[in-house]
Amino acid sequence: MLKGIDINETLEFVSTQDSSDNPTRFLIKNIPIRSKMSIFSGALDKKGDFDISKMQEKAVDIFKAGVAGILNLNGVDYKEVNDEVVNRVSFAILIEVVGKVLEFNFASEGEAKN
Repeated sequence: MLKGIDINETLEFVSTQDSSDNPTRFLIKNIPIRSKMSIFSGALDKKGDFDISKMQEKAVDIFKAGVAGILNLNGVDYKEVNDEVVNRVSFAILIEVVGKVLEFNFASEGEAKN
């Protein structure tokens, strides 16, 4: 039996670089299938694996599509993740969050449990 995706499921993620007592939390969400098709078109290599260079080009799009909100970024909560908000996040943390978005959206159930 197949298990359907809960499109409303979210995961709170804290960057490994944030060791504060009240860390910034990124709300990772499932990206709707139409958005996945749009964002990831042309991002697969001939073997069917993600082409890393294409993924880097799409990092901001992946971040915006896969983050439902950000809590406690400079003491402010953001319910909408737009370009202005993305520009407040350092590049290293943006890449870390994008990795978590990809893991959350594409890992098999067995991989996600590990």
